[in-house]
Amino acid sequence: VPLRWELFSAWPVTMWPNEYHLCSSDPTGGSERAFSGAAQAARSHRPTRNDISPSLFLPEHTRLLQNYPNPFNPETWIPFELNQDSEVSLTIYDMAGRLVWRLDLGFQEAGAYLRRDRAIYWDGRTNTGERVASGTYFYTLQTEGYVSTQKMIILK
Repeated sequence: VPLRWELFSAWPVTMWPNEYHLCSSDPTGGSERAFSGAAQAARSHRPTRNDISPSLFLPEHTRLLQNYPNPFNPETWIPFELNQDSEVSLTIYDMAGRLVWRLDLGFQEAGAYLRRDRAIYWDGRTNTGERVASGTYFYTLQTEGYVSTQKMIILK
C-alpha cells in the first residue's frame, strides 16, 4: 500500500530552520507516523517563518477515496484528491439509482482533501432534509475529465 505524505500543519508554517514535519498516512486506516527533520533546530534559538509551496505536495492523480467511517451512522466524510484545479461535484444515489443528495463544491484548488476538515461531509440526509434509510448508497465525484463512484453503507 503506498504511503501518502501531507504537511502536518497549515500553510504557511512557522518552524525552526531546516525543520520539517510530515505525516505518513496509511489510506487503509492504519497507523500514522510523524517525522521531524530538526537536525539544525537545536543549533538555532530563534524561530523563522518558512513558506512551503503546497504545489510540492500535489497528488499525482485525481482520486475518489473510500468514505469513513464505513459503515456509518449517521454521518460520514468522503475524502478525495485533485491533481489539478477543477470544478467539483458529488452526487449520492440509492440502490435504485435515484438521486439522494447533490453537492456542487464549485472551483477547488488541486490538493489532498483527506482530513475531516477538508473532506466532503454528509450527514445522511437527502436534499430535502429527510434522513435516509439503512442500506447501500453510491457516491460519485465528478471533476473536469474525471468521474469515479464508490459504495457506502449506512446502518441504523
